[in-house]
Amino acid sequence: MENKKEYINKSLKKALSLLKLFDGTTEPLSITEIAVKVNATSGTIYPIIFTLESEGFLERDADSKKYRLGLSLLRLGMVVSSQLSLRDRAQVHLKRLFEQTNENVHLAIFEEKKVIYIDRKEAKPDLRVHSFIGKRAPAHCTALGKTFLAFLSDHDLEEFFRTESLERHTDNTIIDPEALRAVLRKVRAEGYALENEEYQLGGNCVAAPIHNHRGETVAAVSVSIPNSRYSPERVQSITSAVKEATRNISASLGYIDTEALPPNRGT
Repeated sequence: MENKKEYINKSLKKALSLLKLFDGTTEPLSITEIAVKVNATSGTIYPIIFTLESEGFLERDADSKKYRLGLSLLRLGMVVSSQLSLRDRAQVHLKRLFEQTNENVHLAIFEEKKVIYIDRKEAKPDLRVHSFIGKRAPAHCTALGKTFLAFLSDHDLEEFFRTESLERHTDNTIIDPEALRAVLRKVRAEGYALENEEYQLGGNCVAAPIHNHRGETVAAVSVSIPNSRYSPERVQSITSAVKEATRNISASLGYIDTEALPPNRGT
């Protein structure tokens, strides 16, 4: 593996080393105590501690003047926990979807206006799909991304269009905002998104959303289809399989699909 130690940010590394002091085995620490533990002076570490406190990663007790971990870490920990839970709950359904389609299957979340792959089941591809766990991908030209965008609030969607450029990746990439808005309305109405060589030539994709118990779109699942195995009939079949998988994962997260409930016929 290529040695990339020269890219390590020393200030950031020192800040992270301070956070690691609070590993659950120690009481709250004063600046002096922290300085001793990291072999530094109080003056040199104070800017780091002040920054961590201002961002909520450390909290200072008003009486003792000592520091403990802040709520920002708790919030991030809850995000990680929910992702792990999501991956665990999704496994059986992703495996079944992979067996049904024998194509690349992806599980992704939406963070900082990008798609982030958090799991995948890899088939033997005709086309090299440039995806891996942890990769970030654009939203406007991927089926996963269009799925997330379609279920954003009006405010968040407007913020996306205001701050993100619709970069062209292939001749099929939708770069006109109004054209993309029309596609997103269709995705929201139909409950799935399609991608036709918009991000990568030779690659097509079907994606559908995963909802949690509050009805929020917390993730999405996609299946990639290379041109060599593409046909309208196969897309229709895979779309049904993807929607079934996401319905089952959503149900495991406590989501109740009211449209799937039988009508109330009274007594």
